Order: sequence, then C-alpha cells, then structure tokens
Amino acid sequence: MSDPGSGVGGLASAAVTVATGYALQHCGARRVLLRIEADNAPSAAVARSAGFAPTTDEPVAREAKGRRVLLRTWGHGNGEPAP
Repeated sequence: MSDPGSGVGGLASAAVTVATGYALQHCGARRVLLRIEADNAPSAAVARSAGFAPTTDEPVAREAKGRRVLLRTWGHGNGEPAP
C-alpha cells in the first residue's frame, strides 16, 4: 500500500480533496459520498486522508468485472450548506 501522504497516494488524496472542496464550495453540495470496495485499503486511506469517514450505511452489493463486490459508503460534509 502506498503512503497516502506521498507519491501516487498523495496525488490521489490531493485530487479527491480538490474535487470535494469544489463540490462543497461551488456546486451547492452539502455532502460528498464515495463508494469504496470494502477490502480496498489504499482507496480507504486516500478517502481518510481527504477528510472522509465511513458512514453507518449498509454496504452496497454490485457486480463488477464479473465478480460480486461490497461497496462501503464514505462521507465528507455534514449536510449543512457551505458558509
């Protein structure tokens, strides 16, 4: 697993942070959600470093590339309008 603070993981974290900030500040979003495969630790690390936290939502089952996957929901923001 790459370090989310450097290299490719750092670039991914920065991209998620910028996109999330844009959605919250310029698009009227109150909350941004990610769906991450349950056993994808590198993606979870990127989400966490970008300020996301797992929600209490039930995992979502999907078919992807011929296999069944469970997706966990991660959220950023509290549902309140941005200042």
